[in-house]
Amino acid sequence: MKLFNCISIFAICTIMYSCKKDTEDLRTVVGLPTVTTNSITAINSTSATGGGNVSSDGGAPITARGVIWSTGTSTPVTTVDGTGVGNYPSNITGLAATKTYFVKAYATNANGTSYGNVVSFTTISGAPVIPGENDPIFLGNPTNAQTSLLMPENYLKDNNFYKLAYSQSRGIPVWVAWHLQSEDIGSASRQDDFRGDVDLPFGWYQVQNTSYTGANFDRGHNCPSADRTSSVLANSSTFLMTNMIPQAPNFNQGPWAGLEDFIRNTLVGT
Repeated sequence: MKLFNCISIFAICTIMYSCKKDTEDLRTVVGLPTVTTNSITAINSTSATGGGNVSSDGGAPITARGVIWSTGTSTPVTTVDGTGVGNYPSNITGLAATKTYFVKAYATNANGTSYGNVVSFTTISGAPVIPGENDPIFLGNPTNAQTSLLMPENYLKDNNFYKLAYSQSRGIPVWVAWHLQSEDIGSASRQDDFRGDVDLPFGWYQVQNTSYTGANFDRGHNCPSADRTSSVLANSSTFLMTNMIPQAPNFNQGPWAGLEDFIRNTLVGT
């Protein structure tokens, strides 16, 4: 019995000593920093502005901070943007036009490096071209739409024969702009190839050709099919669902169609 008690007391003491030692060890360990990644701004074809916010140094001075970025398949690039806690900007340069990049902030102290959340952005197309009179938005961009994933409700998209601003959440264009002259009107037949737009950003829902059928709505063109008959390709482009809005048949086939015919046949002519 005494032997059993001695063994029990020894075991308890060992456990207590072990717990005490672990607790003391934990107290000597300094934690890692806490950092979050800022949204990306000032996006153009070759650069953007990112950054991060170090809200805690983890108990040791921040010796380096910045962002790490890549396309997901390219070699990551790291910036170094000062030391210490707080918010900081990072210049992301040397980018390629119309590519998607992934960015995360980092912060380093004596005990290691921690990372922020990953954010993504897409660079815009190359150097802006001064639009000629035939450019659909020669008179201006009505909502200042941009080809950026940061603007999903005002996303500028070029469908080659017309341009539009697109709303991701509603699945319809905010506006559609097209230029019409006699050269746009030819002998190409109506293609009727309604289809989802596969050129929307990855992961965005694509409205399909059946989306408005059986609901007493027409698949109403914005840029009219009859305004793009110079070639099969031109006419086919108007049947992308990013060019469509659901319209009441009496409106689509009535006053709306009449307005289109008047512009095409009277104001432009062939």
